[in-house]
Amino acid sequence: NVATGRCDRQLAGHPTWVLGIDWHPNGAAIASCGIDGTARIWDIQTGECLRAFLADGWIWSVAWSPDATLLAYSTALGTIELWDASTYEHLRMLTGHTHQVTRLSFHPNNQQLATSSYDHTVRLWDTHTGDCLLTLEGHTKLVMNVRFSPDGRQLASSSEDETARIWDVDTGKCVRIL
Repeated sequence: NVATGRCDRQLAGHPTWVLGIDWHPNGAAIASCGIDGTARIWDIQTGECLRAFLADGWIWSVAWSPDATLLAYSTALGTIELWDASTYEHLRMLTGHTHQVTRLSFHPNNQQLATSSYDHTVRLWDTHTGDCLLTLEGHTKLVMNVRFSPDGRQLASSSEDETARIWDVDTGKCVRIL
């Protein structure tokens, strides 16, 4: 509760560390993931776990697409699993990273997914085909986070190399190092 500073509801289910969380675009649910190898969807009002997905190893990050049609999570094996968010049908596995995928970010138009990884790269994926569209290289250590700009024209990434980089989504070129 924001007004009281108290937690009104605890979502119990992960037996150990929760590594990622994301709000459903309508605010009625959240998705969480953790080192227990599960991604879970929770009803905010009831606290009920609506669905659990099981992976081999840790699940590092989870994200809803802006239109809530897709749910993605990343694994310790360097793969990204893409699901239909209404039917929970598995759509495809995205492969190409050589180490853990740390974060996911959907493009505002839902047609691309950006991922950051321990392999020092950021990748852009086509959500319809699963193809890797671009591999953005320049960081010298693991990339911790990635996020599209609100208009989707740029991508920001942050790394253990103590830099943040701004990338042009169309060209894949780094336009600024912070």
